[in-house]
Formats: sequence, C-alpha cells, structure tokens
Amino acid sequence: MSGRLILVGGCAGSGKTTLARALAADLDAGWLQVDTIWMALRAAVAPGSRRFELLDMPTRIGRTDESDE
Repeated sequence: MSGRLILVGGCAGSGKTTLARALAADLDAGWLQVDTIWMALRAAVAPGSRRFELLDMPTRIGRTDESDE
C-alpha cells in the first residue's frame, strides 16, 4: 500500500487550514494540523527527558544557541 503526504505551509492567516480541508475533501482523505501532532508527541514523553526537551517549543524558540534548520 502506498500513500501520499501533502504538507501545506504558509504564514498565519494565509489559508492553510482552508486549503487542507478542501484537499482532504477532494481526495477523500484526512488531515491533521502540526500542532495536533506536536501535542500528542509531547503528551507521550516524560517531563525532564531529552525527548521532552526537544519538544519544548516555547523554550526552544527563545534560545539562540541552536539553529532552527
């Protein structure tokens, strides 16, 4: 079985959700927001662990010692 993964990116308010919903309807597929995936991952790891730190976006955004690339 093969499938497709379509990622939609853009600035806030640019219509990403609207486009994703339309694509999902046209393709008879589901869709997820990245925030939903992030929250599920974060809920699955133990606070204080390295994995938790990697998913701690509010803290990581403010750091200047690592790249976001």
